[in-house]
Amino acid sequence: MKIVILYIFLVFSSASILQRQDRLSQTNLSKTILDSTYYWEWDVTRGYELRDKSRCIIKHDIDNNILSELDYKWDRVSKIMMYDKELDYSYDSKNNSTRIITKYWNENYRWEDRDDRTLKYNSKNNLINDKHIQWLIKDKIWTNAQITFVYDIDGNMTSKVIQDWDVTLKASFNSEKYVFTYDVKRNKLSELKQKWDKATSTWVNSIKQTFTYDIHNSLSKEFTKYWDNKTKKWINDLLETYTYDTNNKLLKRLLIIWNAKTQIWKKYIERTYTYNVSTNTTYEIEQHLTDFKDKLKNTNAYDSKKNILNYTQQRWDNTKNDWEDDEGVYQLRCTYDASNNKISEVTQYWGSRELSSKWLYKDSTHFYYSIIP
Repeated sequence: MKIVILYIFLVFSSASILQRQDRLSQTNLSKTILDSTYYWEWDVTRGYELRDKSRCIIKHDIDNNILSELDYKWDRVSKIMMYDKELDYSYDSKNNSTRIITKYWNENYRWEDRDDRTLKYNSKNNLINDKHIQWLIKDKIWTNAQITFVYDIDGNMTSKVIQDWDVTLKASFNSEKYVFTYDVKRNKLSELKQKWDKATSTWVNSIKQTFTYDIHNSLSKEFTKYWDNKTKKWINDLLETYTYDTNNKLLKRLLIIWNAKTQIWKKYIERTYTYNVSTNTTYEIEQHLTDFKDKLKNTNAYDSKKNILNYTQQRWDNTKNDWEDDEGVYQLRCTYDASNNKISEVTQYWGSRELSSKWLYKDSTHFYYSIIP
């Protein structure tokens, strides 16, 4: 499993922008700012032979906004670090990201523009338009796609329309539309997904979700239906319920699926949670209730500042009737500095008996910071 942390990949959604802004606010509080990351991946079957590695150098402006990210990757032939891609950022007077240009290092050893993303905001700094121009190497053309967002007076997103690019017609077209509703406490009550019908030039229902909350505003039910275009009716699909203790900590998540043939609900996956306060450890056990055999346990350990220190994943061994202590066990370990910044993330898995029964390093990412003047 390959994990690369804090490399901002250009995902066509508003989520990446929000995550980047959240990351900056966290580093600003600690008087330091991330300036580079280094990643290694090892092949333990070859005696810890270096399989891959990469590097990211980050530059900021005087407001600590990211100005550029320069990525390098390991060239296995020449055995040196080569340019991979570069992201350049622009901002408005309110420090909202307004443009992201992505360049790639091509086979001719030159920078080549391939992505140009433009973002617009309303007076309340809500993202209202996300336009993405992308170069398709195979088709040798530029595509033009965008997402448009609408909000209510409270800043809740009420709709999102996605327009994609038709390579054949060389024109944009409506693709998907989402409509959201909320209660007075700004809890999301419903989400309607529709798809564009080119034949009728209308929006057609696709998926509908409704959400229910308890007296503590915690999500208690999530009900999903899909649209049957033949009968023009909503059909039951999924139901997920959430149970909490008196301290509002999650105890159980139960996923129930609808059987269209028998017209009954059937329990499918159950996730139970237990907490060890003294060790700041959370245990999650996932069990497939269809056969009662496939079980998965996730264990999370945290420090006093609620930073995750260790994540371990194990599967149930039906032969031993116990949790695996051999192949299949996976863990993620993190370390932090005195300023609460993450400085390393290491992925390990439990080696097979042939490789010796111990934790083997798979890949790792290290983070380096500069002090803010």
